Amino acid sequence: MWNDVVIGKGDKGCSAVKVFAISGDHSISHNSVSFWVTNCILKTGLTIFKDTPEGQELQFMIENGVPLNEIQDWLDGIVLKNIELENFKQKILQSNKESFEKGKQFKMAEIRTTLGLNFGEQR
Repeated sequence: MWNDVVIGKGDKGCSAVKVFAISGDHSISHNSVSFWVTNCILKTGLTIFKDTPEGQELQFMIENGVPLNEIQDWLDGIVLKNIELENFKQKILQSNKESFEKGKQFKMAEIRTTLGLNFGEQR
């Protein structure tokens, strides 16, 4: 979940709490040694150890109230710089598959509505 990309080495701990200093809807957590981030670009999980330059930069951004969208863009950049090629390819293929499935479900619902076949739905 958080191990798609790992920046640094060591024992990342067994639990973390949400970083409440960042306002907005995010999934950035931390413990005494690392940050855990889910839902970076292409639903990639990321662990950043706090003793790395990236960990220190993220801590600086949090302490200085950098807006969530800027932090998220920065995290996505970290992922793109560090993800293994095969993992990246799999993430793209999975994203394409999910997008196709969502489109298919939307089209099926649209056709059912057009044909008046929305059984069980209230009108």
